[in-house]
Amino acid sequence: VLILLGVLGSVPVIRSLFVPDLNWCYPFMMSDSYDWVANGLFLAGEKVATTWRPPGLPALIAALWKAGALRWLPVLNYAVLGLITAALYRLLRERHGAWISAAASWFFFANDFVQDLTKYVLAEIFCTLFIVLAAHAFVRAARDPRLYRTCALLLALGFLFHHATAVVGFGFAVAMVVTRRADLRRKEPWQGLAASAVVAGGWALLRWSHGHANPGGRWHAQEELLGFAPENARFYVVAGIALLGIAVLPLYGAGFLRLVKSDFPSPAYRVSVLAPLLSLSLFWLFFYDWADKRFLTYQFPFCVCLLAEGLESLLAFARRGRLAASLAGVFLGLALLWNEIRYPSYGTSYVALTPLDFF
Repeated sequence: VLILLGVLGSVPVIRSLFVPDLNWCYPFMMSDSYDWVANGLFLAGEKVATTWRPPGLPALIAALWKAGALRWLPVLNYAVLGLITAALYRLLRERHGAWISAAASWFFFANDFVQDLTKYVLAEIFCTLFIVLAAHAFVRAARDPRLYRTCALLLALGFLFHHATAVVGFGFAVAMVVTRRADLRRKEPWQGLAASAVVAGGWALLRWSHGHANPGGRWHAQEELLGFAPENARFYVVAGIALLGIAVLPLYGAGFLRLVKSDFPSPAYRVSVLAPLLSLSLFWLFFYDWADKRFLTYQFPFCVCLLAEGLESLLAFARRGRLAASLAGVFLGLALLWNEIRYPSYGTSYVALTPLDFF
């Protein structure tokens, strides 16, 4: 039912995004968007400058440009959003039943910021898909170590869209040292590391060699932004509350408390959720000197995993009787509506106090 609702709800949105020419007429562009397009046109052989952004999205743009179908990129974005939602559902099914998993996945898909960001020509939505798929592989690798190779390769492919997957990989590595040390004596994790080093390391080496050979050329210098940046915390507190929604925060809080309980029944699932959530959060908060709400897209699926735990608590409360069930139903409806509050387009510095009033 939710898949059907998602498709039906997306059709008019996608229809509204069709324009005669993406470069000249598309409304959901920012400076980074034009830079991504320029990198894609460079790969397509056009005489434009390139800043050597990760090649995944530029390669897609180049292919669409060659096919005369660049205006279909927003449709591709929404297809990827659907795939992320499906991957998140499969991750949640490792721990929850179908109803909880579907409801929590809907909170991700229908979230206004996610919907708004999907319209933009940016790489975050593509990279998020690989991160969620890698987390699912990491859960299952506790049962089948061969999936460590899949997890590492997915992170390497995601690295070709955005370098945030390197932070996730570090989080998974720490998680293995802390919780799965025995698996480090197996060959599969090291095989995965070697394969990912060929893919991600090859691109990193190519990018570094180009920058070294052209010190005065155009350059997307992410490396210069690495460093201790605690001033980001204030921005991300506001942006994080806005993303989750004030009315929905109790569910996230209850879910977090449930997830970190010492007797949590699924330790492999817990570490697969907390490793990317904590590693990315610490990195954006303290070690990357550029604060942007869209970076929270990478953590949001794992916040939704906390939400699913909160929904379990809400369901347990609802079973206490008719009054409890009625109260739980009203609160769930309020949370669903609050999750879809329409913010100013790319309004990264607001928190909704009511559906009409913003701080």
